[in-house]
Amino acid sequence: MNHQLLAEEGKAIRDPVWGYIHVPDPVLALVDTEDFQRLRNITQLGYVHLVYPGARHSRFEHSLGVYHLAKQFLIRLLDSDPPLDLGEEDVRVFIAATLLHDIGHYPFSHTLEELMPFFVLHEERARQIIEDRDGAIYQVLKDSFQIDPVRVANVIDYKSKDREVPAADLLLANILSGTLDPDKIDYLLRDSMFCGVPFGESVNRDRLAASIIFDPERKRLAITSKGVSAVEALVFTNYLMYRNVYWHHAVRSASAMFKRAVQEILLHPQNQLDSSGFHHLTESQLVSMLQDEQERLGLENSAQLLAGTIHRR
Repeated sequence: MNHQLLAEEGKAIRDPVWGYIHVPDPVLALVDTEDFQRLRNITQLGYVHLVYPGARHSRFEHSLGVYHLAKQFLIRLLDSDPPLDLGEEDVRVFIAATLLHDIGHYPFSHTLEELMPFFVLHEERARQIIEDRDGAIYQVLKDSFQIDPVRVANVIDYKSKDREVPAADLLLANILSGTLDPDKIDYLLRDSMFCGVPFGESVNRDRLAASIIFDPERKRLAITSKGVSAVEALVFTNYLMYRNVYWHHAVRSASAMFKRAVQEILLHPQNQLDSSGFHHLTESQLVSMLQDEQERLGLENSAQLLAGTIHRR
């Protein structure tokens, strides 16, 4: 194995979950784009902070964490016996996709996605950003990564009904997104840490990473018998996080209030907000725009709902 982007070199970023994350120059070029930097102001868990005040972490550090863990998985898979058969271009596509998998998220993460038909899924929005020939991300992928941006979009938006994803890209998608994947592992451990709950502490991270293998028949990640206990702990962590954090009644209530407040604005015949441009905004920018439009339209109910999510009342 000798892949440039898998080397432990480049800028070192200190992460509370994984320690030092090494970011080589091509990856750093992606991190420095405006679209990726915007993720610093997109919270990972939306309104969870109303119940767990520490849950203010962002999609930015989660994306870095997924990139780091996916890189460790790939090193393990390429060194296994038999090794996963990936070329240099495949590795570059995969690394880029791990970093950009959440690039299409709207403010307040998944909450706005549920307001169909005003918003598209974040995977579809990610494809639009990545395939924009005038965008900085497209240029970095072409110039620094020397890959086709469409392949990166395929790995992220692999469920697209409008595209037929090639087998090579689908294989990479199955490694990034599945029952056992670096995205899920990072957000469970990271979310539990910042919420201050102990659920992720029982997961043996080293044993989990060392047990990863690739199932050539099912074309997805699997584990050896030595990793069963670590995966069982992860599955139980997933259950506890959904029951106690993600689906907490106060979180779901605040999310419903926010969606209703936005919906009342967008359905108003004199609304001047363009929902297609929301993906460019940070959360504070969106709230400010919504408040201005509520005042202009005289939408008292919408204003009260939005205020309730801000002041928790």
